[in-house]
Amino acid sequence: MDNTVEEMKEHSLVMRIMYRAVEATIAKGFGGKKDYENPEFRMMMASSAGSPLRNMQICGGMKDGLMQALLEIANGHFLRGVGRMLRG
Repeated sequence: MDNTVEEMKEHSLVMRIMYRAVEATIAKGFGGKKDYENPEFRMMMASSAGSPLRNMQICGGMKDGLMQALLEIANGHFLRGVGRMLRG
């Protein structure tokens, strides 16, 4: 929970998907464009995808069970993660 999506995206498909979801959400505020030339866009990406998962859970309003499930899946424990997700 102390690692960031940005740190884990190179090693986990789930975190790459989460990174792209964060990127798309932020891009909506910039007319749908992923503008890495824009310092404001880069700052928002750094503060979102560069924050520990714990912060994403608190600020993003994700339930603890969902974030823990995604983390299990990202760490290669697919069935354990799905089970945790189903339990809520």
